[in-house]
Amino acid sequence: YGDHVSRTVDFLIESAEPSGYVIRPDSAAHGPMYGHGFATLFLAEVNGMSPRDDVRTALKSAVQSNSSSSY
Repeated sequence: YGDHVSRTVDFLIESAEPSGYVIRPDSAAHGPMYGHGFATLFLAEVNGMSPRDDVRTALKSAVQSNSSSSY
């Protein structure tokens, strides 16, 4: 499943906004925090198994965006 997980990580990192939110405005049917929460959880799981620095950076930004939520 490595290729699928890697492509998903790439998609989530590309979907991360400068504020740290991981959202796709065109698919936020449940509100922006719903998908952001699942994306953050996924990145946290992958972070423990991946040597990729961009995963840790995206995860850190995603968690910090929750603590200063403007939504």
